[in-house]
Amino acid sequence: MILNSTKCILLYAFLFICKIHAQDFFSGKITYEVKYESPIDNKNAEHLAQENLIDSIVYYIQDGNYKSETYFEGQITESYVYNQQSNWVHYRFPDKDYYLSIDVTTEKMNFGKIKFNWQNEANEILGYSASKAEVVKAYNKEIIYYADQLRVNPKKFNQHKYAYWYETLIETEGRLPIKTIQHDANYVEIREAILIEKSNYASDFFEPEPDFMQVVYRDILDQEAILKELNLEAEDCLNQHIDKISNKLILGKNDNYVIQVVIDETGKPIKANSITTNEDYYQTAEKIILECGFEFEPAIYKGKKVKSELYIPLDF
Repeated sequence: MILNSTKCILLYAFLFICKIHAQDFFSGKITYEVKYESPIDNKNAEHLAQENLIDSIVYYIQDGNYKSETYFEGQITESYVYNQQSNWVHYRFPDKDYYLSIDVTTEKMNFGKIKFNWQNEANEILGYSASKAEVVKAYNKEIIYYADQLRVNPKKFNQHKYAYWYETLIETEGRLPIKTIQHDANYVEIREAILIEKSNYASDFFEPEPDFMQVVYRDILDQEAILKELNLEAEDCLNQHIDKISNKLILGKNDNYVIQVVIDETGKPIKANSITTNEDYYQTAEKIILECGFEFEPAIYKGKKVKSELYIPLDF
């Protein structure tokens, strides 16, 4: 009787340990190397790395949160951070001093369906066994190897519809990609893990920087900001700025600018950056937007007025 009881205790202990191990989800950092090849003859096409400003990606994930940094020649060219408490992912680019933010509960940026065609073959990458799938989307096709031992809990991402996140994690049973081959008409992009490090991070590691303004990405807006008709005072201000430089303007050369404008919840422009900076008077164009009383109907998202970004052409 005592022997049978001991066996039962050992069995329960074993099952309990197995259950804990089965729920031991990955927390840490994955570094991917990014390479390019020609789609025709598989020759090296590294010039595309320079065009796309990417040669490596560092990815962090823990307990329903993630963070990514894209590098080119040691410099960050794009980054984003997601905290499951907010349900927003925040993108940062070197030429902007604010975030472009996307609500991950939206499906507005998911184009069509996603389909997984699993391949029945054994693969090993960086010492990890991997399951191979052909992943077909409306706009591209990828071959993705999902690491069997690198898993996250799909339930932590059950609100994350953007970029097919939750749908993908359900399909892959929480597996993370260890290698991706993306086929494009002009190139083949290969992302392969070269370093995997288990680690734990403080909760604020996955928070957006508090001093960075969050601007809602235009593709998810219900209504974009709309420029109101200029009043007489604004037109007079505009003409005064142009009169100061009119004798130096050359038709078709330095008289046309496109301004990237951030508009706040009240419809006021609060940032203006010319994306044409190689001409003479782009700073004048920026001043006109900020100083001449331009007014906008603010952008709307889910019934609320929000900060947004808009491109405005100015022709002197």
